[in-house]
Amino acid sequence: DRTIADHSTGLPILKVKLYNRNGIVVYSNDHREIGELSEHMDKFVVARNGEQVTHRSFREEYSMPDRTYRDIHIFEAYVPIRRDNDQVIGVFEIYSDLTEAVIRGDVQEWRMIIGIMLLLATSYSVLFMLFYRTDKALQREERESLQYLQQVEQAKDELEDRVVARTAELESARFFLQSVIDGIADPVMVIDMGLKVTEMNRAARAMVPRERRNEEFLHCYEVSHRQSKPCDCQAHPCSFREVISSGKTVKLLHQHFDASGQPLYVEVVSTPFRNVEGEMLGIIEVSHDVSDVIEARDRLQESERHIRAVMDTVYDAILTVDGEGVIQDSNQAAETIFGYAKSELIGFNARTLFEDDAQDAAHGRTADFGACFADKVSKGETEVGVIRKDGTRIPAELWVGLLSLQDRVSYIAVFHDIRERKEAERELEQTRQQYFHQEKMAAIGQLAAGILHEVGNPIAAIAGSIQAIQSLRESEHCFHDECELYTGTRQHMSMIEAQVTRLGGITREIADFASPRPGERALLDLNALIRSTTNLMRYDRRVQSIDLKSVLDPGIPAVMGIADQLTQVLMNLVINSVDACESGGAENPEVRITTELGYDEIMLSVADNGMGMEEEVALHAREAFFTTKPAGKGTGLGLALCNSIITRHNGRMEIDTEPGLGTSVNIFLPVDVET
Repeated sequence: DRTIADHSTGLPILKVKLYNRNGIVVYSNDHREIGELSEHMDKFVVARNGEQVTHRSFREEYSMPDRTYRDIHIFEAYVPIRRDNDQVIGVFEIYSDLTEAVIRGDVQEWRMIIGIMLLLATSYSVLFMLFYRTDKALQREERESLQYLQQVEQAKDELEDRVVARTAELESARFFLQSVIDGIADPVMVIDMGLKVTEMNRAARAMVPRERRNEEFLHCYEVSHRQSKPCDCQAHPCSFREVISSGKTVKLLHQHFDASGQPLYVEVVSTPFRNVEGEMLGIIEVSHDVSDVIEARDRLQESERHIRAVMDTVYDAILTVDGEGVIQDSNQAAETIFGYAKSELIGFNARTLFEDDAQDAAHGRTADFGACFADKVSKGETEVGVIRKDGTRIPAELWVGLLSLQDRVSYIAVFHDIRERKEAERELEQTRQQYFHQEKMAAIGQLAAGILHEVGNPIAAIAGSIQAIQSLRESEHCFHDECELYTGTRQHMSMIEAQVTRLGGITREIADFASPRPGERALLDLNALIRSTTNLMRYDRRVQSIDLKSVLDPGIPAVMGIADQLTQVLMNLVINSVDACESGGAENPEVRITTELGYDEIMLSVADNGMGMEEEVALHAREAFFTTKPAGKGTGLGLALCNSIITRHNGRMEIDTEPGLGTSVNIFLPVDVET
């Protein structure tokens, strides 16, 4: 109590109280209040809960010395009292007298009000002076403004007159421009940056459906494409976007629709238009109807596809060439016949495909393609040799026709592959020559039979004379050696008898050769056939100058074959060997015929030591009509016939030759082991 009183001495404190947690006054500088319950319970409760409460109040107080009432201003505060653990154990209440402070504040407030009023009076005086001067200036400016306004009104009237005149000019220009674009047959639209159509000509308005013609500012895709959104298909690009992207005029092919909804193919030309600053304001789109062109193009493409299909179906090679023979186009057959891909043929000179003209074309000696063909036709040369890509040569018939293509000279060349026909002609000629040969052999056989018939009579007469002489000798009983008749004629008789026997053997061999043989295959003794043929050929003068040897294997079995045909093969081979020996100039010309048994075949070999053959000649030796003999000495059918006969006997023929050393023709015939 004393400590609080000491600390509050000299302070404007009216009252101090201490409350416990239950609101009981445990201390007050007015001892009468100690022990009382707080009459301000709501403020006490707030302070007990840990919050400080302040309050300002005003009351009257009676002054005993002055015997008057005076106003005092009181400030009361409720402060929570805490322990170290922050627990509230009571509340401290204090009443302070703020009267003097308030009085001092009021005095200060009046002073400030008076100062502000003086300041305002000064300001108003200054403002009045400024207003007065400003008013004078405004009156002067008003007079000047009235003059300016009159000038503006006059300028306005003049401007309005000029605007009216300019508007009339613009309207006239607009009418003229509209008339111009309406006179354009193609649809013209002016499209702003929002894809809205701001202007269009009569042709463009005709594309708008009737129910939408009164609408303004349609979008371009609504007019042209009947769509509710812009074009974004890659196959149908938006021309506006293309112009935005490139900043230049764009030309595209689009499908638009007319007023009735029918599709049209149009060529769209979109051009950007800009303001004075170069800023792009939109595009001008002109659509040209190319439906007829597209339809004609489609028909042309269909026609080209049809022509291409026809050309590719044709068996013959077809080329289109320019005046100098440069290939412009080709069909599939040309790729097959010439061996070139189409990309290789295009730009190729067709004359280099001709065997006769290839060298001239390679050296740049070119002439008009049609003139070259006309020259060939005049010489009767419609057949040409064609050089394929791999270098091989094939025969072909060439036909050339002139293509009428305005002022450009072009030709169509048709090559007909005649390899099969040539092969058929070769086989036909080979068959014909073989038939002639067989006819000749038959005629020789008939002639030999006639000769035998004529020779047979003298042989019979000679044989009868011999018998008569012998009978005469016996009748004269001339049996001893001293008999003059026997002694003089014995040697002559022996010689005549031997020659008659020899002549009889020859006639039998000729008769065997001339007699017809069966055409069916039969088992043959190949060695016996060789002996018979060589014995007959020894009477040929050409063979008599050659050493003809036979080295035959006696152990070979019989073979299935036709005797006439195998005899013909052996004769042709021997004659060829004899001719080779005569041409070769060997000191001891020799032809050796051998037989040898293999595993399942028999080898018949006819070898000579004649002139031999070059490798290139040997490759073509078995081809029909190929011969190295001079004209009149050979037909070129010998080895071809031999090869054909051996092939029909299921055998094979091989040629082993070396120039200057001779040739060996080896024939292998199969052995039918079971037979």
